[in-house]
Amino acid sequence: MYSNDPNDIEGIISPQLRKQNIYDVVSYTKEAIRNFLSGNVDVGDLIMTKGLWLGTEAENYKVKQAHIELIERIRKREPYKEFQSGQRFSFLFFFFFFPS
Repeated sequence: MYSNDPNDIEGIISPQLRKQNIYDVVSYTKEAIRNFLSGNVDVGDLIMTKGLWLGTEAENYKVKQAHIELIERIRKREPYKEFQSGQRFSFLFFFFFFPS
């Protein structure tokens, strides 16, 4: 019997479906890494752009957003730098894969 309690992780999906989902995610991730390492992925596809709205600080988010982290680092390195509200920042999403 499966539970409707969101805190009951084991009761949300069957063990078989959970195992299949994990397998699918691992397979997809391995294929994505293979494509990236073999040069089949355009680095431009990994670039994300986000806008800055003045008054937005890291504390305003439950989880620190990448563009806010980037802006905080720029402010530490270049405290004299000024930003405009609505200014866009581009950054590259990059990941490390550590095989187990």
